[in-house]
Amino acid sequence: TLADYHLRFLEKHELITSTMDGEYKRFYPRSTPGQADVRPALTELERQILAFLRQPVPLRVINFLMEREAATHKQILEHVPVSPSTLSHHLKKMQATGIVDRVELGERGYRVVQPKSVARLMSTYELATPDQIDTFIRVWGEFRL
Repeated sequence: TLADYHLRFLEKHELITSTMDGEYKRFYPRSTPGQADVRPALTELERQILAFLRQPVPLRVINFLMEREAATHKQILEHVPVSPSTLSHHLKKMQATGIVDRVELGERGYRVVQPKSVARLMSTYELATPDQIDTFIRVWGEFRL
């Protein structure tokens, strides 16, 4: 109740914004931290990416894909301990929102569509360790925050 009160207060005073994501209400900063008058903090796609990054299975999948250019369903399954159908469910949801895309690797493969944007969000919202960010930079080449 107390958290709900404070979140409604922050939203009323236009410091945060919220959206419904199925049964969850997700809250986002209204502007970039430290730059209230520059631009909105997040685009709609960035909000969708951040919503997936806040879920354990999609976060592990995205972490795995960010460390390589692409991976097959089987390769992802070896590093994300869920059933094949659960992995397929999450991959389909991420594909429908444009976060991951299918590629041909001899069999069905997946890649992150906008790795720089995902890496930026992961570092800004502290969802990646410094070692992971170093790996992202090495894999994706030139990277600018």
